[in-house]
Amino acid sequence: QKFFPKFHGILVSAQAPVLAELDQSSYEEQALLGLLGGARISTLKKRVRMAEKMVRWMAVTKGCAWPQGPADALDFLYFGIAEYPRVTFPRELSAMLSWF
Repeated sequence: QKFFPKFHGILVSAQAPVLAELDQSSYEEQALLGLLGGARISTLKKRVRMAEKMVRWMAVTKGCAWPQGPADALDFLYFGIAEYPRVTFPRELSAMLSWF
């Protein structure tokens, strides 16, 4: 799966707390795959692509890889609504943020 390394990279760039917990596991790789749950490849692809957009935007505009608080996520939301005028953008962003 080509999107799994991207998923892992986003977790690393976001400094996701779950990674520190996984480091202590004897089954780190299996546990990391478990984070995906039963997600289909198409779902993983959508979430990863949305996260990549946000990570790039955050790096350019905020100087960090992941939102540091709700204001950063809202700034990206309003940027995204203007840049990607799709009715589904807010829902896709919300799904991605809750998934990661």
